[in-house]
Order: sequence, then C-alpha cells, then structure tokens
Amino acid sequence: MTTIAPGLQTHFNAPISRDTLMDLALFGVRWCRVDAQACDTATLTGMVADVESMGMDALPIVYDLDRLRGVPTGNAEWSNEPDGDILPAVYRDGLDAACALALELGIRLWGPCISNLDRDSLRWMELVRAGGWPDGLYGITVHRYGNGTFLWAHDGFDSREAEVEALLALCDGRPFMVTEFGYPSTPTAQIRRGPKRTRFLAPDLQLTEDQQAANIAKEWEFWRRYTDRPFLYQINDPPDPDDGCYGIRACAPDGTLTYWKPSAYTFPKESPMAALANVSANTVFAKEDLVEVPGRAGEFGVRCPPGADTILSPKTSGQHELRDMSSLGGPDETCRVQGDLVYFPMNAQGGRFAWRLADADAE
Repeated sequence: MTTIAPGLQTHFNAPISRDTLMDLALFGVRWCRVDAQACDTATLTGMVADVESMGMDALPIVYDLDRLRGVPTGNAEWSNEPDGDILPAVYRDGLDAACALALELGIRLWGPCISNLDRDSLRWMELVRAGGWPDGLYGITVHRYGNGTFLWAHDGFDSREAEVEALLALCDGRPFMVTEFGYPSTPTAQIRRGPKRTRFLAPDLQLTEDQQAANIAKEWEFWRRYTDRPFLYQINDPPDPDDGCYGIRACAPDGTLTYWKPSAYTFPKESPMAALANVSANTVFAKEDLVEVPGRAGEFGVRCPPGADTILSPKTSGQHELRDMSSLGGPDETCRVQGDLVYFPMNAQGGRFAWRLADADAE
C-alpha cells in the first residue's frame, strides 16, 4: 500500500484565513489545491505562501502563461476540467507552450485534469496525448466522480479498477494524481448546472453527513493503491444546498460557515497532525515545556515549539489545534497530566497519544 499525502480543494482565486489553514493542517491535509486561474499574480503567490507557512504543499491551478510564470518553484496544474469546453488540438497547443515554460522555470507541471474517468473524458485525453505527452509534463491529473455510491463504475467499465487501468494506459509511465473526488451530503437531483461531478448522480441520492464521510474514507483507501496524492473536493459547502454540499465544512444559507462535518476527520493521519509545529507522537516534552492554563488551576498545555506564543491543545472535536494561551477555555480543550505523561485526545473515535515528560518513547 502507498503512503499518501492527502489533499483538499481549498482556494478559489482568493485567500482563506490562517486559522482555517491551521485547522486543515491539523486535520491531516498535506496538499492544498489552489485555483488561481482568475486572480492576479500577487494573490497567487500569497495563497501559496500562506499554505506553505502552515507546513502544507500547494498545487496552484493556472491556465495562462503569465500566471504560470508567477508560480513559485514547485508544482502547478494546467487547467481544470477542459474536456467539456476545449477541443483536444487546441488544448494540446496550449499544453505544449506551458510545458516548455515549465521546463524553463523548473516547475513540475501536471495535466490535463480531465473531469472524470468515463469513456468520453478518457477519449478526449487520448486525443490530447496523440503521439505522446510533451516534454515538461511531469505527471497526469484527473478527476473522478461516481453516482454517489462507492462501487459504481462508469458505463463501459466492469469495475472502478478497470477505469484506473484505462487511465494508466494513457499515462505513458508518468505518475498521476486524482485532484478531485467527492460526495455530496445533500439531495442533488435538483442541481441546475451540469458539470460531470453531478451528471451521474442517482436521481434519488440522499447522503447523510456520516454516509458522506464513510464513502470518503473508502476513497482514501482505494486511491492509495495507485497514487500518493488524492485530493478531496472541497473545503466548504455552498450557501444553497441545491448546488451540492461536497464540502467538509457546513454553510448556512446566509453564507456563514458553521461547523466541520464528519468528512473533515477522514484524512489519513500518516503525517504528524500538528504539522505546523512539527510535533509528532514521538515528541518528548520536558516538564518546563508545560504551561498552566490561565484561570484553569492544574490544567496544562504545551508550548509548540517551546518558547512560542501558542500551545498545542485538543479541540472539543478531538483534533489538535495551536492556540494562543489566553484563548483557552472549556472543559475539553486542555491536556491532562498524569505522572510523567501528558495525554492528548487525538481523534473523534477517542484514540489518544500519551507524550512523555521524560526521555522515553511515546506510548
């Protein structure tokens, strides 16, 4: 099985708050997919810098050479679901130019980002590939949506594995990433627009938030068989549930973001939860690293790193977050000390790490 660095579609041509990025890092998100097709270069570079400041990696989406020039050295994705709008030959001309520039800039360029693993999209990709992928195309990106159930395969395929085999036959040995997959947690028969992520949904589909999370958890395990970077779509639900609630955070009709849904807790924890502070289960704390919480006698947090202005504490949801000491409050937000161990709740299922206060391995 492949160790994966899970990703999430996070940005849409505008920054998001550092507090939100912190939450994502602590949930286990390792890659942020940053749509930068319609913002200026300063906004693009700022969004990438914000992501990287939280210990995550960014995958900017661009579709013109000027914005590609503005991508910091790293990775970029060329376009988003072009197979519904752009003729293969036209797309290939742009891809050739982008690949040449990417080689010059030292950027790992990914594409063509087809909208699904159905026959139409794969055929479009085959026509773009023609006699072979251009030099400078580092890897292949695709999206995959089904009918809202996990095992369903597109017409013409006996299984989901067969879809992936058809994709691999077009990759010519290049790595691939699934830069969108997801499930809506709301009835979607009335969705008015027609992207391929909604085209195949069963007319009577109604997934609870728990069912959405269960399907997403299965997807992480499915994709680890083939790629190390699958990306979930997306961070926030829209205000209008008729638009499809694919997000990991709920949204009220007035646009207020309300709570993290169960799907936010599905990201595989193969990297440290507290990536920002580089804290892992093997961290050993000295007793002087403990800080008594103001106004909470006998309850402690841990400075991360020692001497910083933030401390590591569990949220009531069971996840970690880094918080200013003065903001702590509530009975479930601080660690507990017993003997030479500091206990932190680690997940919604009640699993715990115990970090020692002496030179010993974590339990």
